[in-house]
Amino acid sequence: MSITSTLTVDSDPLYSSLIFRGITVELSAEDDHFLRDVLHLVSELKLNDRYVDKADLLSRESSPGVWDANEPLILPEIVVHFTLSVFAELGGEGLQLVASQELYGTDLCDRLREPVAILLDGHENYPSMILKAKITTAADIFRQALGGEQSNNQTGESRVQDSAPISGDQTGNFEGLLQLLSQVNPDNDGSFPSYGSDNFGNCEDINRRIEMEEKAVRSTPDSHPDKPSRLSNLGTSLLRRFERLGNVDDLNSAIARHQAAVDLTPNGHPDKHLLLNNLGSSLLRRFERLGNVDDLDSATVRLQAAVNLTPDGHPDKYLLLNNLGSSLLRRFERLGNVDDLDRAIARLQTAVNPTPDGHPDKPSWLNNLGSSLLRRFERLGNVDDLNSAIARHQAAVNLSPDGHPYNSSLLNNLGSSLLRRFERLGNVDDLDSGIERLQAAVNLSPDGHPYKPGLLNNLGSSLIRRFERLGNLDDLNSAIARNQAAVNLTPDGHPDKPSRLNNLGNYLIRRFEHLGNVDDAEASIVQFSAASLSPVGYPSVRLAAAREWIGAAITTNHTSLLTACECATTIIPLVAWLGLSILDRHQHLAQIGGIVRDVASIAISLGKCDKAIEWLEQGRSIVWTQILQLRTPVDELGAVEPDLAGRLLHVSSLLDQGMKSTKSHHEGEPSLEEEAQQYRALARERDEIIERIRSLPRFGDFLRPPKLHQLVNAAKEGPVVVLNVSNIRCDALALVYGADEVIHIPLPDLTSEKITQLQAEFNSILKSSGVRLRAVRDEEVEVGGDEGCKRILAELWDYLVKPVLDSLAFC
Repeated sequence: MSITSTLTVDSDPLYSSLIFRGITVELSAEDDHFLRDVLHLVSELKLNDRYVDKADLLSRESSPGVWDANEPLILPEIVVHFTLSVFAELGGEGLQLVASQELYGTDLCDRLREPVAILLDGHENYPSMILKAKITTAADIFRQALGGEQSNNQTGESRVQDSAPISGDQTGNFEGLLQLLSQVNPDNDGSFPSYGSDNFGNCEDINRRIEMEEKAVRSTPDSHPDKPSRLSNLGTSLLRRFERLGNVDDLNSAIARHQAAVDLTPNGHPDKHLLLNNLGSSLLRRFERLGNVDDLDSATVRLQAAVNLTPDGHPDKYLLLNNLGSSLLRRFERLGNVDDLDRAIARLQTAVNPTPDGHPDKPSWLNNLGSSLLRRFERLGNVDDLNSAIARHQAAVNLSPDGHPYNSSLLNNLGSSLLRRFERLGNVDDLDSGIERLQAAVNLSPDGHPYKPGLLNNLGSSLIRRFERLGNLDDLNSAIARNQAAVNLTPDGHPDKPSRLNNLGNYLIRRFEHLGNVDDAEASIVQFSAASLSPVGYPSVRLAAAREWIGAAITTNHTSLLTACECATTIIPLVAWLGLSILDRHQHLAQIGGIVRDVASIAISLGKCDKAIEWLEQGRSIVWTQILQLRTPVDELGAVEPDLAGRLLHVSSLLDQGMKSTKSHHEGEPSLEEEAQQYRALARERDEIIERIRSLPRFGDFLRPPKLHQLVNAAKEGPVVVLNVSNIRCDALALVYGADEVIHIPLPDLTSEKITQLQAEFNSILKSSGVRLRAVRDEEVEVGGDEGCKRILAELWDYLVKPVLDSLAFC
């Protein structure tokens, strides 16, 4: 095929000509602005494994004229002629289009309308509604250029100058081209991929794109008016490669390019709000990956500035408000400031209200608003917020067209919101509706989809709720089947796998309790142990799994009981000292104390009193360090090796990121296996850091329980007695200086319930005497209730003190 369209050409070599499979279009400088738009459009299309490389176009340093037609700038003829039709409508006055009526008929124009609309709808960083209207007009001009009749949309005078048949032997197959159109995206009824989706192809394609864009940036002086846009394009490509491969260096480079683009753009420039938006969005991605609150604050500032620069009524305003609202929601989830949540809801509501139902972005904006309202319900408990969240999620589902790639996520969020309302109000209709939506979400997701395991996990949780409410064993069996599928689809090393393993183990234990099949209990141990021993995942989830492992092992008298206890004590320091805020640490203190007492009791029952006292001392140290706000082992490390301590905290934070409650959808993000590989690498790095720390003087037992020989030194001035009270048993352990073993003193008449009762009675006596539990130390307080105190002390003597003294031969 040889079609030539010509214009007078300006001296700018970057836009001198385009070649599409032997088709040359030369444009004047006045067409530059629109040409960039069209290049952005066609460069995103990956067709027949080839695409037009925008960066390659921008980086050429050639004189005006025709490029070598053999160079790899290839698109199917349909896309070529459609692009030319757009030029015909919106290009320069002198554009001449040569097309063949024999090859292309009016039916082709009808086939172009729908895929082009789909092509544009998915893009979030471009005023797609405006460009779509222009392209609809261009399709009519294209029809006229081909000799067909104009559609009912009157578009005014065409700029097409003439039309002539293709000369010589350049013929084609119209039916074949229509078939090619239908093969562009076989999974979507013949439509093109969504405009803006990251159809980069393989890593080689991504790398080549970045290489070309880097050349374009290097060849453009800072004073050139196009330098900011080229920097921004490069930043966007680097960001997409980060999302594909997970290399944080790409993310940092993307932010640097977006920052440079903003810095080079003067105030008042019509595109500055978009550049600020791109910078803010990149900073938000780095926060989501690394968890640095400074990035979150900076992102919010940039996104707010983008909104401030955009006047009301501007087509980009609502997109920017949505992005700002999402950033504020992330900050609320991280810092807990309700003001951020209220502001997020206000911004998202402002974006949604004026947006017509036909707008392609409205479903996602409604979804974001619903998620924010659900967060506020969870924080403040106002059922009106919960009802509003459900209404927004339902509207998002209703407005999203069939076949949209995010329909499964929208249905999942709606189902989860309905489940929350059931938990709050107890209406089984909500539970049934929630399960129906969650099942639909699962049905829409193929097994290879990265969110399929999470959807299955959520469906399993809802089925368990219905089993708990109605007692139907079919629901329990279905929940187990769904969670087993979720586990199977989640690769080892993925940060969400411990949670899914733990859920599956719990469901199997529930069936064991219901039916008494020991196989279910033993199968639960397999799940709990895998979750606990995982090198990745949120430590509190792994600790909860270890506790369930201990309980199941006790129930079945399983041989792994002591191993389960050792695993729990290994995880406890990670929960207490790594990757958690002070508030989170305090929330876990009660759980940690209970687990430590239980594992110590189990060790005593198994004749491992040395283990028991080591674990008790570790637990005592952790709990009192937090209560008294003393220096943690990580603080002590930071005082002598600040870089090493910082690296340990940083890697631990990265490992925790996979378990955060909110995850954004990003095109081209790594597969589950790729993500698992990244987290496995981080886990290995943390282990290496800890081993390096343990090689330092005074840090040989870093994050490990103290050894018995170290504890015995505390008994130089007299025996040290440690009391352990748990629901399993009550004992005292005594250390005597010079003794080879721990002295075990059983306390058979003392129980956890008795200690709780005596504590309550003593607190009541203090309260009736006007004594606060945290009394002022420098005041002498006379406590009444002598008889009550004497009785309490007498019981403690009988149950505790006398047995200890007798064993130590003091009486």
